[in-house]
Amino acid sequence: MSDRATDEQFEDWVPMDRTDSIYGAPSHPLPARVMPYSVELPTHELHPEDFEKLVRAIAVELDGARLAYRYGVRGQDQEGLDVIAFMEDKSTSAYQVKRMQVFTKADLDSIVELYRDGQRPFSPKRFVIAVACLVEHRKILDALDRWQHAVDFDLELWDRAVLSDRVRPHRGLVARFFGEQTAGLICGGEQPVDDRPPAAHLADAAIRGPIRQLRLDTYLRSAEADSAIDPHEAAAKYSVLAQRLEAMPLSVV
Repeated sequence: MSDRATDEQFEDWVPMDRTDSIYGAPSHPLPARVMPYSVELPTHELHPEDFEKLVRAIAVELDGARLAYRYGVRGQDQEGLDVIAFMEDKSTSAYQVKRMQVFTKADLDSIVELYRDGQRPFSPKRFVIAVACLVEHRKILDALDRWQHAVDFDLELWDRAVLSDRVRPHRGLVARFFGEQTAGLICGGEQPVDDRPPAAHLADAAIRGPIRQLRLDTYLRSAEADSAIDPHEAAAKYSVLAQRLEAMPLSVV
């Protein structure tokens, strides 16, 4: 594969900018839950689009992809791919994302066969199947081992347990998709201490009420998460929030 993709390979791609939903914060945040430390994340409860966002975030933030895109648009023939990632070493990784409650050997065989016999756009050297449920049945694991020795690409299966282990050291990523309380339970460590004076708490509550009414809670959490890693992106999001709040009709009682 050449370092530069040909025009034909991009023929069916739809250009998208940073406003595409895959770049956004999770759209259906999960409620906090009481869980003992070291259990798996509730990936099976994520909205399908949020699960895809999580896998893309792992590709960029943990696998070290320079760029990662959703492959095609919904309804298109995607050649068994959901996310395509271009790595720093010039290799390409492909990800198939399945938010399934149950994953069987037949599912594994079907996915691998479809990918093996397909066109394999961008000639990925690595194919990752990410599923939201636990995969523990011996028949599936035995089949995975056979496939790994039979195909000419690196094959990985990420189930709920593997995904949880991968993101466990990355508290910010966990908090972004599952909330700060769940991140503390899964990742360990102390919760951030809010040592602001009481007046600050009142001001914060006064702002968050309208934000909840506008259903911008997730957007606010995304801005807060970006504050530590991308101040410019966080500032842009806070600006959008301010504009929405300013335009909101308020009544004084």
